[in-house]
Amino acid sequence: MTILVKDLRYALRGLFKSPGFTVVAVIAIALGIGANTVIFSVINAVLLRSLPFPAPDRLIDVWESDSKRNLSHIPLSFTKFTDLVDQSRVFDSLGAYTWSTFDLSGRQEPEQVYGLEVSQGFFPTFGIRPLLGRWFLPEEDQSGGSEVAVISYRLWERRFGSDPKIVGKNFGLDGRSTTVVGVMPPSFHFPDESNDVWVPRVFEHKILTQLQIRHGASYLGLIARLKPGASLAQASAEINTINARYRLQNPGNVDALADLDPFPLLEDTVSNIRPTLLALMSAVGFVLLIACANVANLLLARGASRQKEVSLRLALGASRTRLIRQFLTESVLLASAGGVLGLLIAVVGLKLLSLANLENIPRASQIAIDGWTLAFTLGLTLLTGIAFGIVPALRASGTSLIDSLKEGGRESSESLRRNRFRSVLVVGEIAVALVLLAGAGLLLRSFIRLVGVNPGFNAHRLLTLHIALPTAQYPQPEQQQRFFEDLVRRARSLPGVQSAAVSSYLPLGGGDIFYFFHPEDQPDLGPGKNPTALLGAIHPDYFRTLGIPLLRGRAFAETDTDTAAPVMIVDQSMAKHYWPNQDPVGQRVIYSRENITAEVVGVVGSVKYSGLNSGSASEMYVPYTQRPWPSMTLEVRAASDPSMLAGAVREQIQALDKNQPVSSLRTMDEVVAGSVAQARLTMFLLGIFAAAALALAALGIYGVMSYSVARRTHEIGIRMALGAETTDVLRLVVGQGMTLALIGLAVGLGGAFALTRFLASLLFDVRPTDAATLAAVSVGLLAVALAANYIPARRATKIDPLAALRHE
Repeated sequence: MTILVKDLRYALRGLFKSPGFTVVAVIAIALGIGANTVIFSVINAVLLRSLPFPAPDRLIDVWESDSKRNLSHIPLSFTKFTDLVDQSRVFDSLGAYTWSTFDLSGRQEPEQVYGLEVSQGFFPTFGIRPLLGRWFLPEEDQSGGSEVAVISYRLWERRFGSDPKIVGKNFGLDGRSTTVVGVMPPSFHFPDESNDVWVPRVFEHKILTQLQIRHGASYLGLIARLKPGASLAQASAEINTINARYRLQNPGNVDALADLDPFPLLEDTVSNIRPTLLALMSAVGFVLLIACANVANLLLARGASRQKEVSLRLALGASRTRLIRQFLTESVLLASAGGVLGLLIAVVGLKLLSLANLENIPRASQIAIDGWTLAFTLGLTLLTGIAFGIVPALRASGTSLIDSLKEGGRESSESLRRNRFRSVLVVGEIAVALVLLAGAGLLLRSFIRLVGVNPGFNAHRLLTLHIALPTAQYPQPEQQQRFFEDLVRRARSLPGVQSAAVSSYLPLGGGDIFYFFHPEDQPDLGPGKNPTALLGAIHPDYFRTLGIPLLRGRAFAETDTDTAAPVMIVDQSMAKHYWPNQDPVGQRVIYSRENITAEVVGVVGSVKYSGLNSGSASEMYVPYTQRPWPSMTLEVRAASDPSMLAGAVREQIQALDKNQPVSSLRTMDEVVAGSVAQARLTMFLLGIFAAAALALAALGIYGVMSYSVARRTHEIGIRMALGAETTDVLRLVVGQGMTLALIGLAVGLGGAFALTRFLASLLFDVRPTDAATLAAVSVGLLAVALAANYIPARRATKIDPLAALRHE
């Protein structure tokens, strides 16, 4: 310890004597460690941390899949779920759930919240006890059961003031007096953090009819807990046996042909975000590598200037091991300072990251600097200090004692051969920087193409909001239809409103229900075999309000009521696919379990259903007067800023029903921006890391060339005394630096071709080996390298030959 304290004191004195070197080294390391800490915090919370349930590795979810349509993660039917509950033997328990919205009313202002309708086995499957109260009883999960609910910790705090006696109290839920029977702990979030209410009786769907449910309509998620000793393979074999039996016993059900696939719950939850996080972790790792190379170069340059000091210490009896330990102490001390500053950078970085749209990142609220993150930062700091310090320490301790003590021990020139390690570091920095720039460039090009996609509608000056009418208050379709008719009429009358409409779903937000159908003039393939299309119930002004072009036929009219003949409008992709050589208008389509036959009266342009990067699904539109829907989205086209109409629209809704809440009030521009939020965040973060890598690489080139010029002062002075021109000196210095840059560029291009293919899943309409992107970043990197070389070269031309010779 005495020797360690002495080494630390000596290292501190040395670092304080070279403040410029110390500041540059600490900042470089801090940037690398800070970036790594931020991304590791995200990865730790999302990928590494286990789910907050007992034995989380035994939790799986089960989805349907259809290989013929290349579809996966399809919800299950209630009939198939009950077969799994009755016949499975590898599960301790199973629970089903479906997503829903709920209207909360009472003494406070009404509001709409997200939640789940669940089966009685849902909570026991997770194995976590409520914070207050209990789960649902078996009799509450039967027809006619009591109106009860379990609420989230967040809703208990916000809506009920953390009332410790909340269990047993009633509140208004979808127009019914509902009793709170439990409060979940703050750690319980499933399937995501937006859910606040859970109610029983998953078989009582708000939109699906009992006929549809009995015949295999798919709308359920399924969560299951494996028995101790049971494996995922055993579960897969059993559920597929049960599914095969279901297929034979229910040939008329629409889900009979679908397969069943089990997935580990954690793996399935994070599967979409995993490639993005791993790409970002690789990027920050590269940034840290470049930072280490820079600091190693600085230490090598500093070691060269300390050759006489090292030689004297060797002459006085110091061992080479002792010198290596001293130099490593100095490098670890530098890394420690960088680690502390990096941790502060990470704290700020996480706060800035929290301001971004993280809705697509599971468990985003758990992202924080915890004990594991601190341990990671500490280990990374020590590893970094050793990594960039070991080679300079070995080289410094290997100084020739006799040559260094000679008065003329320093040679008049320094060749690339004698400094090949420093040159290798610079080449590596440039190569890594090129790989990062290539990745950032590909994501930027991909993002530009993504946001340039035509969504099929005009998103500007459009306000949207969602309204879910409680079926207890509006049980009849006629009541639901009348409410939305009155709402559209009131919205139209507002100053600054050009048009208004309602629809059962919103583009880019995913639809509600896909229906099986078949054209009347084409064969009926049977249940589960016919094609599917998204069905939207819309107001006659929907297409005009959203700016969706009418390509053929007519739009819906006010006369298309429930007493008129069923009519339908199809989108362009559906028309081309099913009536490629004939006029779709006048064709007849049979859809739904009720075998409704509707006449096609128009064709409209296709819109993006689930995202700008998705294909256009076949869509069928019917008048909402012929197919009333209790849950609708209101769209209002404004003459100017649509957000200015939000208050007025709310007032009109309250005038119709003072207890009716609204949700998802936002402009359509915000909806479009939200659909590309994850792509934007990935591009932004990787762009920052690539810019940091470029700056560090430029600094590395500049440092090497500046040191080279300083070491070659005598040589350059002689050249200029013998008649060398300014251009000759520039060519000499810049040529040396650009040689390193070109070698690094060649290595980097090879690395880019090898590594950017891992970004393929993050790209849209851009190949991982896009030649234009690689050429652009290569030219940009060469330009930066040229600038970094030119400054030391320009300084070399200012050398006074006489002063240089006198210096020697």
